[in-house]
Amino acid sequence: MTKYVKIKKDLNIKFNKQIKEYLSPDYIYIPYKEGSKLNVNSNDKILKNSVLYTNGEVNTYSPVSGKVMGLTESIVGKTKTNTIVIENDFKEKTNKMSTYRKDINNVKKETLLNRLSVLGFNFQLKGDYLLINGIDYEPYESVFEYLITYYSEKLLDGIDALINILKVKKCLFVIKNNNSEIIELLVSQIGTYPNIELRLMHDTYPLGNKEVLINELNLTKKKVIYLNILDIYNIYYVLKKDEPISETFITISGNLINKSKVLKVKIGTRLFDIIRDEFKILSDDYHIIVNGLLSGYEINSLNLIITKDIRSIFINSKLNSKPVSCINCGLCTSCCIFKANPRTGYNMDKCIKCGLCNYICPSKIKLVGDKNE
Repeated sequence: MTKYVKIKKDLNIKFNKQIKEYLSPDYIYIPYKEGSKLNVNSNDKILKNSVLYTNGEVNTYSPVSGKVMGLTESIVGKTKTNTIVIENDFKEKTNKMSTYRKDINNVKKETLLNRLSVLGFNFQLKGDYLLINGIDYEPYESVFEYLITYYSEKLLDGIDALINILKVKKCLFVIKNNNSEIIELLVSQIGTYPNIELRLMHDTYPLGNKEVLINELNLTKKKVIYLNILDIYNIYYVLKKDEPISETFITISGNLINKSKVLKVKIGTRLFDIIRDEFKILSDDYHIIVNGLLSGYEINSLNLIITKDIRSIFINSKLNSKPVSCINCGLCTSCCIFKANPRTGYNMDKCIKCGLCNYICPSKIKLVGDKNE
């Protein structure tokens, strides 16, 4: 693996220097899976962490206390989906006292796997090597960077606990080599965690991708447990409190909002409410891109619901340039790490949909992704 691209950034996009909390929306919208066993009815008053519905052995919980208003249609991912609407009473009442473990290193593996499974996480935690990715997947995404900056001790505690619980042979914690503040912070703390090896990597795209990173570290023939920094944060929370995850972190950026931010938000928050309360959109002629400017997808409404699968949202100006005929320059193939050719279809089974070929194409042709976007 030798081909990577340094993405040129827009220097006019400035980030807020702290994580901003948006944890008290008026309403929460929880996607409902058809066929699931519904545990609540309209007008029910519920507590935080109440089970809203059960799908198989997986429960879906309420991230707030309040009143069930019924079902409505919202955008979840790329599609319209029924969501359970909960009016927030802002009291955060729960039906039991929260447990809190001081020592998370002695948790049994079976207990951890069971709790994660019930809470809907599908982490593969079998392997000899533990690889922790601290590199945000796309340019302008900053969640991992901010998590490391503000929660470094908790993250290192969580990684150290996983090493002991999973009995791994080696742990690599990977970060970018161009953020001196994060490097200095981790170097000052990691000495008390001898089982965690810090590895510095170049700041190029798409090194934050799981398959690319594993290849770059020559771990393709090893049994690797791969987790990113947000995974570690969530696992630490489950180990410490044994509660459902009710919050997540997202980057909201773009050249048509007044200030880019990393937000800590309630799962189930509507994007419209976040934008209304936290941002100013600078023009009506914008489009909304979810999960990355290169590899993400476009939606046409602010009625998007924040789920744990959403990393970032961009409010950007629409491109004026239109695609023209292919000039057969071959750049799309030469830039591809896996040597796929989107023009001929060769090796496209190896395509990771990173969008690098779209980015580099001089004809502005969208070669991968939804061609109808």
